[in-house]
Amino acid sequence: MTLIQSTYTFATFSRNALLSDEDFEHGLEPYEISTNNSVPAYAYIDFGDGDYFVNDTRGFQWLPRFLCGKYLKTSVNTLDEITFDDERLKMNHKITKVMWDPKGKKPVEVEGYFTERVDNVPGKPVLFPCKKGKENQFKIKGKEFVSTFAATVLKESIKLEIDGISLEDSIDIAPRFVPPLTENIEGIDVLLNYRAGIYNKAFFQFPTKFWTDTNYLVSAYSEGPFTGDFAPLWSNRARDGLDPDSNILHLYTYGNRGFKLDEMLEDDAIEELLPVLNDMFKANITSLYGGPLTKEDILDFYMTRWSIDPLFHGGYDADHINVTQTDRNTFRKRYGNLVLSGSYSCDRHPGWTHGGLLAGERTGIFLLKERYGYDELDTNNICDDGTGRTFSPTYSPTNMD
Repeated sequence: MTLIQSTYTFATFSRNALLSDEDFEHGLEPYEISTNNSVPAYAYIDFGDGDYFVNDTRGFQWLPRFLCGKYLKTSVNTLDEITFDDERLKMNHKITKVMWDPKGKKPVEVEGYFTERVDNVPGKPVLFPCKKGKENQFKIKGKEFVSTFAATVLKESIKLEIDGISLEDSIDIAPRFVPPLTENIEGIDVLLNYRAGIYNKAFFQFPTKFWTDTNYLVSAYSEGPFTGDFAPLWSNRARDGLDPDSNILHLYTYGNRGFKLDEMLEDDAIEELLPVLNDMFKANITSLYGGPLTKEDILDFYMTRWSIDPLFHGGYDADHINVTQTDRNTFRKRYGNLVLSGSYSCDRHPGWTHGGLLAGERTGIFLLKERYGYDELDTNNICDDGTGRTFSPTYSPTNMD
């Protein structure tokens, strides 16, 4: 990691150094993060001391497809292609309504829509709104509903209930629950007061590389209320072992500054961020480009907007200050045939992909034991205490389908 700047105060550098350690891990300012909830870093304790940058051209979608391919019927299943032949998997669908039973006796009914990709709305992320028309609706029945919606999405659902917004007016905002969550689950105040950490990422592609070969570049650039965290941490994607010919440099921004960038139009974000690069690499840029960078020098630009994306409504963190263990249990409870699961329910690894995988295993085992009579199953889970469960002597993947 390289620190670039020489004209700022010690306080500015101190804030930037703290940001690189705390904000980078949690997506929030240090005053919002609970050391009690975040230290030690369990990922290193449970899985080993190492960081790995995953660069897979198949995209993140390959991970759930690969996992589903282990259990669902497929007509093609190779390392490069998976084609499913199983109605249980619903891709490009959005759940809009969940009818559940707090007593767990009546079946669950789920309603939703096929979605379509919309990626040309200024100031918005790539959206997947519901396709209109009854021909694009679907209904599914089941015995249980395991919710892996982000805590921030559940928060939006609760806000819609409190505000009295109808289902028809909210299908592309958040899923709705019948009966309402506000009347049937504990910890509503925990969810309503929850503010997720945020990672805003801004990707720049230039004709010519003007930065150094280090992995990360730390900038103490400050402006307005943002001291040392205006454009704090840049990642060099044009490096050996990643994508050396891409000429892509991308920015991580967190907390309040990240939320602000999420809401900006691309042109406005570019206008604010180019001066940072011009200040960091003035000599190289002048030599290669003949003067300061302008918008015309950018080949391509993309910026994430997690906080205004209705599939997420924010970030991934659950390590807040003043959130007790009892409060954290809100994210992992079962009410009748509605179970709150997902990465937020993994106490040691909330918000991470491996946390989501472990939480799914944990939820499934508890359901089998509590609702279906598999009393011999070991419910130990890394999410709870770092201890993996012991498989029962009679266990096999086939008799658990």
